[in-house]
Amino acid sequence: MINTKIIKMLILFVVLGVGVILSGCAEKQETSESGSSYQTSLSPSEESTELPIYPGSHENNQYNMWATMTGYSHQFSEFHSYVVEGASPTDIINWYKSKFPGYTVSQGTVNVEGSTIASLTLKKGNTIIGVMAFEHEGKTVYFVGKTAVSEENNKNTLPNHDMISGEEPLQRYPGSVMLSYTKSKDGNFPIYYDITYGTKDDYDKVVNWFKKTLTSKGWNITYQSGSSDSVEMVFEKDDDEVTVSIAAPCEGIDYTEITIYYTKRSIPNQDLARGNEPLPRYPGAVMIEYHNTTMTIQGQTSTEIKAVYLAPDSNDKVKQWYLEKLRKMFPNIYSDESSIDAGGYIGNKMVSVHIDFGNYKTYTEVSIDYIVGG
Repeated sequence: MINTKIIKMLILFVVLGVGVILSGCAEKQETSESGSSYQTSLSPSEESTELPIYPGSHENNQYNMWATMTGYSHQFSEFHSYVVEGASPTDIINWYKSKFPGYTVSQGTVNVEGSTIASLTLKKGNTIIGVMAFEHEGKTVYFVGKTAVSEENNKNTLPNHDMISGEEPLQRYPGSVMLSYTKSKDGNFPIYYDITYGTKDDYDKVVNWFKKTLTSKGWNITYQSGSSDSVEMVFEKDDDEVTVSIAAPCEGIDYTEITIYYTKRSIPNQDLARGNEPLPRYPGAVMIEYHNTTMTIQGQTSTEIKAVYLAPDSNDKVKQWYLEKLRKMFPNIYSDESSIDAGGYIGNKMVSVHIDFGNYKTYTEVSIDYIVGG
């Protein structure tokens, strides 16, 4: 599951300028050391530099979505994510800094709700190496990337046409130009969009337009933070969330930059996964995840099926429906506000079921863990 606290921390880190290494603007927040900024190259020619791995680390791609959602990974032509125990974010940053003597160093640290995120940017010639590290569930997660820059792409003037195209989940600012676009892979849930636009209009005019337009369309503003030349606003509508980051023109960039991070959580109109379903499906629900695993231990074989659904009704109604079905199948039932446990024999097989219910505004998420023993 996506940890929303971590995502908001990383987005804040990037939006405030600490984690942005390829932007043309100077830092917008004071950090432990001054930062440098660069523009990414479309066809980079990188210095032949291997990216070392901090001792004891394990590559773990499950965190790549976090880097994608914040836009951090988009800045690199080579990118990796790792997990390590027994090392702090500062340990990671200092270790990487020591591995690249002769590189220009920029680094920063931000503390959000008791958690630390540390960032490092290294530059030599046209090669840039970036590192971001943060604490999560007793471990340190860190991202490492490398790319190159070119003089041609340091000319940060606004193009007169879109540089890329794609589905736009939110009305774009009138007359703006699309500069970058990322959408999570079709079939994933939820869907994440990361889109950047540019406009020649004044910063204040752009900020006021988004506030007025989104609130008039039923979006509620839940968070705002910024200064006279940059702002981050978070809006929510039903189960969708959008973060709008707006930055005024600054040294190296002659336009107002608009970045949209959109999380679309509305129920898909069809299943995103498929498999043999061990329990009845709630009417109208769609399946978004499915996993089937079989293990044999000391001659005993067990099968575990995990399935996740989105059911278009309230938590209480969906949970009651599953309770009625399970009572007809199992002698032992236990339930609380957010889960059900059931168990017993079906034929000569011992079966245990655990169901978690996630409460959203327009639907209930149903996570089923069904185990059949030998």
